[in-house]
Amino acid sequence: MRRIYKNVSNVVAWLGAEMKGFNLALETFRGIAQHSHLHLVPMKEPFLEQRYLDKDHWWQRVWTVQEAVLPINLTFVVGKRTLASDILFTAEENWSRHTATCCLDMGGKGEGLALWVLRRAHAMRGVGALKSVRRFSLEERLDLLSVSSGYRNRKCPDPRDRIYGFLGLDCGSYKNLLFPNYDIATEKLFELFTLEVIERAQNLDVFTYLYNPPGRRRADKIPSWAVDWRVDMDNKTDVFFNRRVKCLNAYTTAKNTSVNFSFISPGVVAMTGVLVDEVHAVGGYLTGKWDVYDEWQKMTKRDEWTVKKLSSAYENTASAFWHTLMSDIVFGAAASIEAGMLKFLRVQDKEHKLWLDRWWDWLRNKDLTPDPGRGAIYVNDAVREATCGRVFFTSTQGYMGTGAAAVLPGDIIVVLYGGKVPYILRRTDRAMELNKSFYPCYQILGDAYVHGVMDGKALNDPENRQLQAQRFILV
Repeated sequence: MRRIYKNVSNVVAWLGAEMKGFNLALETFRGIAQHSHLHLVPMKEPFLEQRYLDKDHWWQRVWTVQEAVLPINLTFVVGKRTLASDILFTAEENWSRHTATCCLDMGGKGEGLALWVLRRAHAMRGVGALKSVRRFSLEERLDLLSVSSGYRNRKCPDPRDRIYGFLGLDCGSYKNLLFPNYDIATEKLFELFTLEVIERAQNLDVFTYLYNPPGRRRADKIPSWAVDWRVDMDNKTDVFFNRRVKCLNAYTTAKNTSVNFSFISPGVVAMTGVLVDEVHAVGGYLTGKWDVYDEWQKMTKRDEWTVKKLSSAYENTASAFWHTLMSDIVFGAAASIEAGMLKFLRVQDKEHKLWLDRWWDWLRNKDLTPDPGRGAIYVNDAVREATCGRVFFTSTQGYMGTGAAAVLPGDIIVVLYGGKVPYILRRTDRAMELNKSFYPCYQILGDAYVHGVMDGKALNDPENRQLQAQRFILV
């Protein structure tokens, strides 16, 4: 598909008959594209009409991602109206830059915050994502996993197209990864795709894309280590999950190790890694009520539990908790300005403590502090992203962290060679013989943030005698 689209002068995307409000939306896009600082406060109908962009089916289908990304020139047609994609993408860039640098702070009592929320939920977010994918495609540095995850909520009649629909993008090192074969079962395709990605990338990044909603049973026919691309996400989880996975390169948990895995049999793989610890206690799941953070913080103050200070000799329990709550990442204003590029920093106590304090006060006094300030909003972004769809846990040796909603006491924390982050495994009642020795089999629940081990320090911990290389059988 890449070759076909690259050899045509223009691709026309038919969005259907003109809907009520679309005419005003198109004129709004043109206006924002022409005026880089068109003020958005007070909010008026033209800006709200952009929401009609999300309603068109073209923006909801898997296969149309290629139509938007690969052509040199793309024109949208709505009824009798046309809109060049360059105008739409320029409008998105102006919108994002202006809301971040001007109207985000306008309005005083809360109006700036309302716009901040609107900007993330707006139709423009989808346009910006496509623009970034187009740019990365032109620069031949498009990441197949990121694209597949970013559009996993799009519709397709055949779930296998959640893989095949993106292969035509020819993403960098994943070029010619697989060829479409509709004779293979969906579950087998997802298993094969995971194996091929690990083999080609020589890392375990694909495990970070494992996701199962709280309370939903995972499909029986697919192994725990294979990403089930049929599982969709609600809009909030989709946003925060896909921002979180883009921060993988901030961590080096299995520093200086290479992937060591082998395919044993269908649904079974063996991997080398080290056992770090065991989950001791798990907090409540974040459902939107902020008081769950109070519960999590109280877990760190229990008499029978003491934090293991590995990040810094000067760190205390409170500081470790805040770092964990944010996965040690904070975002800056440039995250919204640099054409889809997330700018993030590791948390620095001196620089970001004031932001944390303001955010914490705002949680308790939203009525009294409707506009907490930009720094607190950045912290709010980081915390929501780090904790969305996850639970807080403590370990028997004094670590604290966040992981998949399914984590329970007794699950183990491991570092697998070639992985940037730790993983949570659960022992099953199965065992397997390898080289005349029996090994227990585990399910992988997903990745985790474990404070104190994210920079490779756990592998060099002289106090932890468990840290000897061993084989883990994943089923």
